Amino acid sequence: MITINGKNYKWVTFLEAVNLRIQDLTHSEDKQMGNFFIKGNITEEVFKSKVMAYLWHEVCKDEYRTQRNFFRSGERAGNGEEFSFNQLYDEDIDSTKLLQGFMAYLGVSAIGEESAGEENE
Repeated sequence: MITINGKNYKWVTFLEAVNLRIQDLTHSEDKQMGNFFIKGNITEEVFKSKVMAYLWHEVCKDEYRTQRNFFRSGERAGNGEEFSFNQLYDEDIDSTKLLQGFMAYLGVSAIGEESAGEENE
């Protein structure tokens, strides 16, 4: 489980969404994350320092400022606002909002906030 500002997200749901993006961008399974990329509950800080760092350095940084980059915050319909890994540590930027927007961009809802029709395990 991933916890961002008191909201919980299912790790498996996140993996499914992000791995589809990784596959689309890289056309390779090698860069995809597995169930055991991180074990146990994942705090916001660990999510930033491990998961987001991996995604940025291994997958997205070379796509920065292109439409292919999925380091975006906000709704997919609006294409989301692109951000960089460094912005997650900028004191003038609310990194929690960026992360929650990143989840929204990927279509990953917090547990209890799933849209009708999604299973709520």
